[in-house]
Amino acid sequence: MGHLGTERTLDLIRARFYWPRMSIDITNKVKTCGRCVRRKALPERAAPLVNIQTARPLELVCMDFLSIEPDRSSTKNALVITDHFTKYAVAVPTPNQKATTVAKALWDNFLVHYGIPERLHSDQGPDFESHTIKELCQIMGIHKIRTTPYHPRGNPVERFNRTLLNMLGTLQDQDKTHWRDFVKPLVHAYNCTRNDVTGYSPYELMFGRQPRLPIDLVFGLPVSGNPQTSHSQYVEKLESRLEDSYRIATKNAEKVMGRNKSRFDKRITPSELSVGDRVLVRNVKLRGKHKIADRWESDVYIVEKRAGTLPVYTVKPEGKNRPVRTLHRDLLLPCGYLSTTPKADLPKQPMTSAKVIPLVDPAILELSEPEYYPPDVYLPNLPETCSAPAKFTRVIDLPVPIHSVVPVAVPVSSPGQPSQCATEGDPVGVVHSVEMDQETPADPGQVFELQDTESVPEVDGDALGKPEDSTSSTSESPQAASTLSEPESPTGTETFSPESVSPAPRPTRTRKPPSRLQYAKLGHPVLRRIQTLFQGLSNVFDSTLQVEESGSTITPQEGIVCRQPPPCTRPYMSIGGEPVTHI
Repeated sequence: MGHLGTERTLDLIRARFYWPRMSIDITNKVKTCGRCVRRKALPERAAPLVNIQTARPLELVCMDFLSIEPDRSSTKNALVITDHFTKYAVAVPTPNQKATTVAKALWDNFLVHYGIPERLHSDQGPDFESHTIKELCQIMGIHKIRTTPYHPRGNPVERFNRTLLNMLGTLQDQDKTHWRDFVKPLVHAYNCTRNDVTGYSPYELMFGRQPRLPIDLVFGLPVSGNPQTSHSQYVEKLESRLEDSYRIATKNAEKVMGRNKSRFDKRITPSELSVGDRVLVRNVKLRGKHKIADRWESDVYIVEKRAGTLPVYTVKPEGKNRPVRTLHRDLLLPCGYLSTTPKADLPKQPMTSAKVIPLVDPAILELSEPEYYPPDVYLPNLPETCSAPAKFTRVIDLPVPIHSVVPVAVPVSSPGQPSQCATEGDPVGVVHSVEMDQETPADPGQVFELQDTESVPEVDGDALGKPEDSTSSTSESPQAASTLSEPESPTGTETFSPESVSPAPRPTRTRKPPSRLQYAKLGHPVLRRIQTLFQGLSNVFDSTLQVEESGSTITPQEGIVCRQPPPCTRPYMSIGGEPVTHI
């Protein structure tokens, strides 16, 4: 919910859910959220202050660049050099920050005047870590040391930079346009004033005497000291005076450093790291606007070692073959509860057409009934050409109610000969047309027609409902029986041939409601069939009674005759509900 913190998340969840110890679970979840930690976690002040201690001049010389607004000569840099023990400072305006410029300024303005220091301290800027500076230090026998990255507190010259900026800021506006002309006089004024840390002026600790200032010349103040002292006496007095000054300056410096340390350590919570601890590194490489950037880097680091008793640690990336880094404790954040690497966004898969799962069983797809094909359904397994279903027509004639049963032969008309249709007055048989969906045989020329033909009694229209008069129709000749055909009804027979079989319905076909029954000639076909059905049932019942009384049996019927019915040109209704005219 937007990573809004513990209280807001807990309030939202309490309004909807509950479980035991939910407050502790939610608090732990929010505190261990990787995104929240990397963005919102503040830097820890866990390292106590460690003071740099020196006991003599030129034991440690520190240098750094101070960037200022360009003056009228386009000078915007000043190389600042200070002696840590005496606080003596030298500032040299430079046109750039190149390594050769640093080496020349250091040699011309400090080394040849004040001597060679034991150690040279600077930050990790490329101008100070160049090969030129390393060669200079190697030739002069200087031990080059440096601060940890992005830790300006480790370079004592930073404090003098603020003092120099304040002094340059007090210049008149017209003087600020050529501030480089005032740098050395202002630095000399600083060296001649008492320092709060040592209690002595940097000039006195460096040279063992008080400087003679312009104010002394203006007011004509006498020079202190006995002018008749010999060189040896002067050196003895100078040595004793310097020893006293160094001892007092060291005591004063220790007192000030102890006070500063106690004040600084009150605002921190000491926390040391051990070898193997997992930490995050402060994101100090931000450039430009970074208002929504993470405060900590995404990679997790492992602590390899510690630099003695100093709060400086050497870390390496976890699970990556990258160089180690030496960082101050304030730039590290313990993160043993985080995963090794943040969860990266998964690569987006290319958009592909989803495979449509058929909604109909493939076994049902083999049927030809249109209701098995739902609309707007993609059928991937349906072949391009489907086999047409085989249609079987079974013609069942009612048995003759008399003892003699005459088989009726149904002639098969040729494809070109029109079918013989019975008139309204002729005897009518009951024809049931049944379509069964079945796989088409491999040979399309084969035709399977199943017909059950039985004798049909000749029933006169006036004799309906009179079973006793039905015996007169048993002597029908075969010729008359051959002219018997089904009445005009929508259940006509159909010749099965590859040309006459309609193709299987396609999936894209829209379903339509079935049309109503249509008849070529007006009449009452349903009523006639009902009458014929009841007449046939009555005849069968009478025949059964007569057989039981006489004890005689009926001659069995002939077997089923399989032959092709004559083609019909009348319209008929298919199962799909569409009127089709077969020619």
